[in-house]
Amino acid sequence: MTYQLVKKTERLLQLEAVVPRLKPSFPAYRELAAQLGKDFAGYLGEKNLRYHFEFMRLPKVTHFAGLRLKGSTFFTQLDHLIATPEILFIIEAKHRKGLISKNQHGQYLQQYSNQLVTFDNPENQVEIQKQQLDYILRRHGFPAIPIVPIVAFTHNTTQLDPSITSTKVIVAQEVSFHINNILEKSRQQCYNNHQLKQMKTLLKKLHEPLAVDLIAEYQIQLSDLNPGILCRDCRKVFMHRAFATWTCPACGLSDPTAHHLALRDYARLFGTSINNRTARRWLGVECKSLTHRLLKDFPTVNFVGKKAVQYDLSILNKK
Repeated sequence: MTYQLVKKTERLLQLEAVVPRLKPSFPAYRELAAQLGKDFAGYLGEKNLRYHFEFMRLPKVTHFAGLRLKGSTFFTQLDHLIATPEILFIIEAKHRKGLISKNQHGQYLQQYSNQLVTFDNPENQVEIQKQQLDYILRRHGFPAIPIVPIVAFTHNTTQLDPSITSTKVIVAQEVSFHINNILEKSRQQCYNNHQLKQMKTLLKKLHEPLAVDLIAEYQIQLSDLNPGILCRDCRKVFMHRAFATWTCPACGLSDPTAHHLALRDYARLFGTSINNRTARRWLGVECKSLTHRLLKDFPTVNFVGKKAVQYDLSILNKK
């Protein structure tokens, strides 16, 4: 059975483009850097969990990754939804390392490197997701079907404390076996193949990715960002150009098309049109003719009048 690939969210893609370039003096630098770490950990968690799905024995299944749906009053985000004819499984991935415990007030605690961090109760999160999904399906005329919420901790160093007694909270390695065991005990088919296809069509139609514009939200100016071409491996070091290629002074990586990644960052943050002057500033290149050569791989946008030639970078967002 084929399962959907986990993709980076638009917010994560923009954070990856802006944070390595953002000057530390920017007021929201620490906030954005922390958000990048949090979102990337979430992406890794969902990606690591996706691997364990291959061990499930499901002849008929529909899988969704990263669904964002409007429920009764607000949007809810489902990391993974696995739909079978008998049961729907909602899986919330948590990529947290160290010892995970729960106190008498229902708060979740993460302990690592002599630090103790409190975070939202994931059991409550996935229960809300269950209620919202049930509301959506009933509203659109689908018959009742059991929905099983699961919280899966995906970091390979995670240890679950005995204070966590809920059967819905497990580590990623247990997910496939947990789902297999539940389905082995299930005897009632709630959806036929046609209904599963209808549900798939509906949820794809209702899916609304979160609209993100970090530049506008945080009022980031070009002057707040360091110009240059970041090494695709280091992502912290700007490359130098020599002999028609870009070279990283830290790791030695050589890449003649490294400017494509820098231009893709620009397209994600500021839009897919760029002129020679803005490109020079963004890439940290002084030579107008060199910038022209770097941009000639991209189609020009035709304008009426004497405006500067604009280049269309939209193809980079598809890579």
